[in-house]
Amino acid sequence: MFNKLSNFIIYCFVLVSVFHIPINAEPERLLRDVVPVEQLINLKLNPDESHYSGNTTITLDVVKNSESFLFHAETIDIQNLKLSFGKKNISCSFEKYDDTKIKVIPETYLELGRYLLEIEFVNNFDTQANAVYRMETEGESYVYSQLEADEAREAFPCFDEPIFKIPYQLTMTVPEQDFAVTNTPIEFQETVDGWTTYRFKKSNPMPSYLIAVAVGPFEFV
Repeated sequence: MFNKLSNFIIYCFVLVSVFHIPINAEPERLLRDVVPVEQLINLKLNPDESHYSGNTTITLDVVKNSESFLFHAETIDIQNLKLSFGKKNISCSFEKYDDTKIKVIPETYLELGRYLLEIEFVNNFDTQANAVYRMETEGESYVYSQLEADEAREAFPCFDEPIFKIPYQLTMTVPEQDFAVTNTPIEFQETVDGWTTYRFKKSNPMPSYLIAVAVGPFEFV
C-alpha cells in the first residue's frame, strides 16, 4: 500500500514538472496595480427590445506604475473607451485579452494617481436568467438581473471579483410605462419624450454581483 501511494505521488510530481500542470490552480485574477474606487453605471433598457445600451465611468487608483491593465467585459460590445487623468486625456487603445477581459494599453506608463475610465457599450439581453436578461409573462415584458457569482461581467464592464468592494450608482432610462428598481432609493426622476430616467442613490461599498436591476410594468403596494 505504501509503495503504491509513493509511486502515485511521484507520478503526480512528474506530471506537474514535465507538463506544467498546476496544483490547486485558480482562474486568472485581475492584478492589483490598478484598482476601482467607485463606478457609475447608466443603462437604457427597453424590455420590448432584444438589446440594450449603456455607459459607465469607473474611478481608478493606479497604485503601481503600469503599462496596461485589465477589466471584465464578457459578450459586451465596447463602442468607445476613454481614459483621463484630471483634465488630461490619456491616449490609449484596447483589445480583447481573453473571453472575459479587455486590456487597456496607454501610450505611456500610467503613473500613480487617480484616473477616470469611461466606456460606452451595447449588449444583447440574455434569455436564460443570466446577467441582464429579458422575459415575457402574461403578454408583458420585463428585464431582470442575475449577477451572482460572476455574471456582472456579462452585464456591463466592471471589475468583477469579490475582493473589489466599491460604491456603485445606477441610472436607468426606461420606457415611461415601465418602472425601474435597484438596490438603493430613487434620487432623481424625469420623463422626457416617452422615456423616464431614474437616478438612484449611491450604494455602500459592495461587490459587483450584488447589484440588482428590475424593469417592467410593476405594481407597488
